[in-house]
Amino acid sequence: MMLKIEMLTVETVGALKPLLLELADYHNQTALNFRGLYPLVCADEKIRTLQRGISAGKTVAAVLAVDHAWKGFCVFSHTDICGSIDYLYIRQELRGQGAGKMLMQWMLERLERLPLKLLELKVVCGNTEAERFYEHYGFAARTITMAKELK
Repeated sequence: MMLKIEMLTVETVGALKPLLLELADYHNQTALNFRGLYPLVCADEKIRTLQRGISAGKTVAAVLAVDHAWKGFCVFSHTDICGSIDYLYIRQELRGQGAGKMLMQWMLERLERLPLKLLELKVVCGNTEAERFYEHYGFAARTITMAKELK
């Protein structure tokens, strides 16, 4: 199995929509709270936000392809001193086989070239697999974001 990372452009990032929706479904399954609310921002709006960020040079998006089939993706963004891993998603069939590690290392190599002081990310409460993965890379809780569903 040949894994390949392919960067996305303003023109190609729209094809991420199915993977963004898969990630939302995964969050709805794993979340301790607020199941059924994902995605919080519709995929089309998220695509437009990614296009603006890529165009401005502040966002990088890439897919993990196996024989030209997309099996995962990552997105990171940055300001002057703070970076953010916005997405890292691997389809179930590739989890535990080094695909997430490959995307994470790819992102970290690029982020470490920037003059950043802090790198952040968010994990849905209940996604313990992701928590362990990120802790392995040195991430630790800095804040707790709390939410309340309004009816």
